[in-house]
Amino acid sequence: MNDIYRLAYLAGLIAADGHISGKDYTVTIYVGSLERAKDIKGMLEGYTDNRVSIRFHNNVYEVYVTDKQLATHFVNRYKIPVGRKYDKLELPKLDDAELNSFIAGLFDGDGSIYKRKHIAENNVIKTYYEVKLKSRSTKLLKQVISYLEKYNICFKLKTYESMTPYIVLSRMEQVMRFFKIIPLKYKRPRDLPPHGAKSYNPGRTTSGEGARLERARR
Repeated sequence: MNDIYRLAYLAGLIAADGHISGKDYTVTIYVGSLERAKDIKGMLEGYTDNRVSIRFHNNVYEVYVTDKQLATHFVNRYKIPVGRKYDKLELPKLDDAELNSFIAGLFDGDGSIYKRKHIAENNVIKTYYEVKLKSRSTKLLKQVISYLEKYNICFKLKTYESMTPYIVLSRMEQVMRFFKIIPLKYKRPRDLPPHGAKSYNPGRTTSGEGARLERARR
């Protein structure tokens, strides 16, 4: 992942699980594991001469750096709102490769993979996989849906009272296409099969981590 795509990926992480302070230009990303926090710290260090730190707070790791120039770049180029305005998130206007990296950051922050079972005809149990991305910004979710349709990846928007809106994808061939196009770092299946394979291992789900990060942002 070269520099421009890594920066777009970090912007997606901030949009999903981060915060930009309007008071002192501190950029913070909330992470569920120390290993991942160290990885993100290393990425951020490539874009700032200031100290990037990690602290454990509210049961999550916070990776943070105070840098006015970097914070302003995230706001201006990637349309990341300052403060708690995540219901107003929207996709930035980028070329496809950079936007795919931004979406990868979004998914690694607020996405999940679930393994489901379905009893088909003759009581045959079939396994399928759901890919979900949640956001309080329905505008952002609708833009992601519209953008990915060009790749024949057709997410559906789900909104329920008292729940964070999300988009979901479960058709096997589209799920596999999503993982081939979007350059995820953390939430990829362990073994992506060759074209035409009938199943794959989606790895661990992340609903517990997502709940911790959601509480930390409040």
